[in-house]
Amino acid sequence: MFNSINIPSILHKVVISGHGYKNLDIESNELVKARAVVIDAGDATGTPLLKLIKDTDALIVGYTSIDLNTIDAMEKCKVIVEYGIGVDNIDLEAAYRRKIFVANVPGYGTGEVADQAFALLMVLARKICMLDSLVKTKGWSYARDNSRPMFRLWDKVLGIIGFGRIGEAFAYRAKAFGFKILVYDPYKNEQNIKEKGFIPSNLERIIRESDFISLHTPLTKETENLFGEREFKEMKPNAFLINVARGAIVNEEALFKALKEKWIGGAALDILTLYPPSGNEPLLKYHRENGNLIIVPHTAWYSEESERELRTRAAEEVVRVLSGREPKSWVNRSFN
Repeated sequence: MFNSINIPSILHKVVISGHGYKNLDIESNELVKARAVVIDAGDATGTPLLKLIKDTDALIVGYTSIDLNTIDAMEKCKVIVEYGIGVDNIDLEAAYRRKIFVANVPGYGTGEVADQAFALLMVLARKICMLDSLVKTKGWSYARDNSRPMFRLWDKVLGIIGFGRIGEAFAYRAKAFGFKILVYDPYKNEQNIKEKGFIPSNLERIIRESDFISLHTPLTKETENLFGEREFKEMKPNAFLINVARGAIVNEEALFKALKEKWIGGAALDILTLYPPSGNEPLLKYHRENGNLIIVPHTAWYSEESERELRTRAAEEVVRVLSGREPKSWVNRSFN
């Protein structure tokens, strides 16, 4: 069931879980530097996973949930590395107590995610997916007759929530199209935002004034369900929401209601709360029947180049720790 890649004079064991890749050659080529055997745990959960990680020296994870019980099951683990930026699937406090480093890979797909966010904005604004579908199913004339309304983008208000690497890269892309850009990030200096040519704002103003809202925040206790019924009701009736961050930032039940009852103009989602989704979500059913909701399968981060960078850097973090050094991107350096 599980594949291992054998290396002479093995010193360490590294388990890789929830990755979705066809093979782990990229990681293995790096981890050989630490004389590590690589164990591919696939999609294992529960007891099978706990058995595999009991004696592991390091763990690299994608969508696997690493909770308190999982961390307690590891007797000698030194580092957990997340394939990506968000570490909401890892119990950081439990790892901190066990003196296990948690690292991530920031910046590997900044351009890709910013590009995808802007592409989704354009698809919504120009109704590209909807019109393409109508041409296929009902013909050219019907599609033209149902293309209204559409509006020019110049001088429209774009609200950006979260102004890290991706949010800023997205803002510069949008600036070239003449948007008035409002930015909300409580952890960023307002003067710095102004100097970059954008308008510092609070969340309420962005919700109330924006024609497009794009989410670029991590998933935390503060951002979970950041958008619910109240926020959707306060948005403009023709406004669009774009989420390339984390699914749980948006209350999906509230979004479904907002779309169905036409509180907002539409939405584009790169991710849903349940990943991968069950297929029975109301939003997926709505998506199949309506053109104002775009859903793509969490591909915003992906390019051939970004995938190779992500996998290489994740493995490099493990090598660094197994060689007696600190990780470059140490997430749980302290825990309050």
